[in-house]
Amino acid sequence: MATITLKVDGMICDTCTQNLHGIFRAMAGINDAVVTLNPGQVTIDYDPEIIGMEDFREAIELAGFDLVA
Repeated sequence: MATITLKVDGMICDTCTQNLHGIFRAMAGINDAVVTLNPGQVTIDYDPEIIGMEDFREAIELAGFDLVA
């Protein structure tokens, strides 16, 4: 397992964090995801053999937010 913390732009409320958390929890290869509104970030525990950065970017964008590089 690996852990990564990503900065996310565009979350404005608890519903935003709940939606993003739900998307990550439903993805194969993710053990846990902790989404925090302030600061806007997500910490993901994942299996790098199953899922990776491009998948995380797609999930964030699908939820309507932006990954901060």
